[in-house]
Amino acid sequence: EDGKIVLVAKASAITLYQRSLLLEELIAVKYQFNIDGTYSEEYIATHAGLLVWMEADIAEGKQYVKGTETYALEGLTKNGNVYTATAKGVAAKNMGDKMYARGYIINEAGEYEYTEIIDFNPKTYAELVLGRNEEVYTKLHPLMVAMLNYGAAAQTYFGYKTDALMNANLTAEQQALVSFNAGQIEGLETDTSKFQFTADITLDKLTHPLVLENNVWLKYKFKLDSAVTNAAELKLVYWSESQYNAVDVLTLANASGSSALEVNGGYYTAVIEGIAAKNMGETYYACVYAKYADGSEHYSAVDVFSIHYYCNAIISGNYDANLQALCEWMVAYSAAAKSYFNK
Repeated sequence: EDGKIVLVAKASAITLYQRSLLLEELIAVKYQFNIDGTYSEEYIATHAGLLVWMEADIAEGKQYVKGTETYALEGLTKNGNVYTATAKGVAAKNMGDKMYARGYIINEAGEYEYTEIIDFNPKTYAELVLGRNEEVYTKLHPLMVAMLNYGAAAQTYFGYKTDALMNANLTAEQQALVSFNAGQIEGLETDTSKFQFTADITLDKLTHPLVLENNVWLKYKFKLDSAVTNAAELKLVYWSESQYNAVDVLTLANASGSSALEVNGGYYTAVIEGIAAKNMGETYYACVYAKYADGSEHYSAVDVFSIHYYCNAIISGNYDANLQALCEWMVAYSAAAKSYFNK
C-alpha cells in the first residue's frame, strides 16, 4: 500500500525470482531468489536469508531492514539455479493478514543488500490461482476454494476480522467446486497389534483438546503418577498411520517423532505439531515413554486419535455452530488436499 513501504535505493546482488505457496505440508509462503554468481553456495548459506514482517509489525513509514523484522530465517537453500526459503506456517485465520518479506545477503564489506519488499500472503496466492484458467491452475481451484472457506470459518469461530472474511470474493461458481460431505471423514484405525511394549504407565483423565487457532496440532492432556514424573527422561512418542502401516512392530527407533511434556495445573500436555492438510484424516498412535534413573524403560498403553475423529465428534454432536462449520471446512479442505496430491 502507498506510504507503507520504504525501500533502500541500492542495487542488490540478490533479487526475487518467484514466490509461491507451500501447500503439501503447512500453509506457508515459499520464496525463490537469484543471487549474483560471484558468491559461493557456502558463502550464501551463512550470509543470506529471509526477513519476514507479519501484520502487527507493519507500519506506515517503517524502514524494512534487518533488525525490524518479525522473524528472520538465516541461510538460503540452493534448488537448481535459484535459492529458496520458506516462511513459517500461517494459521488458518491469519491467511489473509498482511505479510511482507525481503531476501537479503551480507556483502563482503559487511553491508546488507536486499530484494524489493514482497507483499504476499496465502489469500493473495489463492486469488491469483483462481483468476487463471489454464489447466495447471484449474486443477488447484477446488483446493484454493476449500482453503479460503476453511480460513473464513476459522475467522468466524475465533471472531477475527469477521468484517473481511477471506472467502468474500468467491463467486457462486467457485463455491460450487467444493463442499463438505460426511463421506470425506476418514475413520479411526483401531488396530494396535503392532504396539508390543509392556504398558505399565497409566494416563489418568486423558483428553484431546485439539489446537485449532494456530497451525492444527493434536494435543494430549493427562495426569501421571508421581513416580513417573520423576523419570530421568519423559516424553510422548508417536507414529503416523502411514508409518504404522510401513513397519512390522513399533519401536522407538521407527517412531515418527516425539514431543516433550509440559506441566500446568497438575496436568501434563504434549502436542503433535503442524499436521499437513492432506494428513488430517490419518490416525496417530501415541504413548508416553519414561526412562528411569536405573535405566529401566516404561510405556503407557497406546492411544489412537485423529483430527477427523475429533471433527466428526464435533460435527455430529451438540456443539457451537461456528465450531461445527470450522470442522466441516477443515475436513473438506483436507479432502481437497488429499485429492490434489493424490495421497
